[in-house]
Amino acid sequence: MHRKQSSGPKSRIVSFWLALSCLSAFLLLGQTVSAGTANLSKPLMGWSTWESFAKGLSEDKILANLDVLTRSGLRAKGYRMVQVDDGWMRMDRSTGWIARENYTERSSITLKKGIATFSSKRRVGCMLPDLEKFPDGMKTFGERVKARGFQYGLYTSGEDTVCDSDPTFKGFYASTSRFNLRSIDAKCFIDWGVDLMKIDMCNAPTRSFAYSEQAMRAWRALLPRDVIIYNSRYGCLAPVKCGRRKTGGNIYRCPHDVNFAQNRRITPYCHQTADIARASVDMKPHWPNIMAGIRSVIGRGAISRPGFWSDPDYLVPHPEHLSFREARSQFSAWCIMSAPLLISTDITKVSDQTLEMLGNTNAIRVNQEYYSGAGDLLYATGVIHVFRKRLSATEFALLILHAGKAHSMGKGPKTDAAVKWSPGSLQAVVPPGTLAQHSCKLNNIWQNGGSMDDMLFGNTTFTIEARDSVFLIVSGCQ
Repeated sequence: MHRKQSSGPKSRIVSFWLALSCLSAFLLLGQTVSAGTANLSKPLMGWSTWESFAKGLSEDKILANLDVLTRSGLRAKGYRMVQVDDGWMRMDRSTGWIARENYTERSSITLKKGIATFSSKRRVGCMLPDLEKFPDGMKTFGERVKARGFQYGLYTSGEDTVCDSDPTFKGFYASTSRFNLRSIDAKCFIDWGVDLMKIDMCNAPTRSFAYSEQAMRAWRALLPRDVIIYNSRYGCLAPVKCGRRKTGGNIYRCPHDVNFAQNRRITPYCHQTADIARASVDMKPHWPNIMAGIRSVIGRGAISRPGFWSDPDYLVPHPEHLSFREARSQFSAWCIMSAPLLISTDITKVSDQTLEMLGNTNAIRVNQEYYSGAGDLLYATGVIHVFRKRLSATEFALLILHAGKAHSMGKGPKTDAAVKWSPGSLQAVVPPGTLAQHSCKLNNIWQNGGSMDDMLFGNTTFTIEARDSVFLIVSGCQ
């Protein structure tokens, strides 16, 4: 026997809540579908202040480097983002906080026993720039950058302190949410005309991954979609145990001990909130640092894609600390793995040879084109690391890197002497689905200036010095 459903008040209430639930789900779905990042369709190219000058940056030094980018033709080839890193803010030495504008807001007037009383509360405003470095402030500086044909990127520590602040001052944002500092800062950055925000997370009150997610979702909601967000912390690394160190119930993510298989997994919020996600330790012009950067993005070829690029940190072609061979190998690796090409060296002091290398049209093309994935490690045998990136249905790039004895992997030669490499068979390096029975056309990027006159066979042999590489574009396989 079936009961007739009641149409009384109780039923109408249930129907109302069901309808409200459906509406809420629809709105939430709309938010989820619309969530995403600015459309950074290609890896970012530009110049940064951090490894160039650290906190010794200034407007004059930056503009001098921009003049070199323009004069050398690098700006015309795509190096247009100018990312001003840490050190632009003025510090309040009496409190340890970043200095801010302060003003009093009179919020209301009340009458008490016939007498007018002003109710006011203290507010804090925009971060103040160091006027010795940027005499006319960050908005005017940004206008000067854009007038030269560049885009304007800025850094925030993500807290109200900087990375080298006294530990006493950690976690100011989180402990003073009533000031709504993140929202204030976002409005200031927008007013200053930023095209990119590099967001760090120094001195956060906890290493909890949940806090990283909450912070990045907040920044994404506060900044316009056309502002590129560069997640500078390690919250988007694959989870790898770092010894037994724990805090807040979470294991640190350890950039010094990368698990290539785990690199294929990232927390979903990362690509929902950021256009670029940092994957490595701070880059220095030192070969072990470069290899750490390379290994930080191995396995992420299927993750890096238009709208979300994995970042092994800056290009550092320092003329005193890296040989030209090492600098060229770093640039080649960044190109084939679709990494952002952000130069962070004082290029007023580099050679014309280095500037020409950074502007190589074929190398930049490998970096900027996207067909079915970012470049990734194909295989490693001893000191030889072979990377591959597909450029089209019939064309791909290969990088054969001699990593050096200290960075060898698996079986194979472990030496700092020159090593000979041959594919052995074309099928060992040609992507699946590409005809490759006999030969392929070959462009050796660093040797023949873009000519496709050479041929690649299974027994073609290259001799590679330690910390050097062979960078190839291969096509027309038959």
